[in-house]
Amino acid sequence: MPSFNYETTTGFASVSIKPGRNAFRLPEEPLEDFTASSLLQAINEQNPDGQAVQLDKWNAAFGRWDSHHIDFPFRDFPIEAGETYYLNYEGPAPAGGMPTWAKLGAAMWVVGLIIITRKRR
Repeated sequence: MPSFNYETTTGFASVSIKPGRNAFRLPEEPLEDFTASSLLQAINEQNPDGQAVQLDKWNAAFGRWDSHHIDFPFRDFPIEAGETYYLNYEGPAPAGGMPTWAKLGAAMWVVGLIIITRKRR
């Protein structure tokens, strides 16, 4: 099963990841400061058979979800230990690869989210 291991002030910590959508939190303060993009990159470096593609968090101050997708530079928020995030993790692709409609659907969801967020301002 995929996991993310990181160094803390007291040693090491590990977080299990499964394919699909995961409630995700760092249980201990990491030595290294992470942003959404650097966390996704670190998870992918440790798990070459899958890909962490998106990290979401609830932004209570603005009453909206902030989402960072690995292919887009938008909303690269800092990661705080103990906060809950939602990680979209794609496990190993089935034989023949991921269907084109699945890739297109994910891209359209991100574009739609950006458009909706801009209209709400």
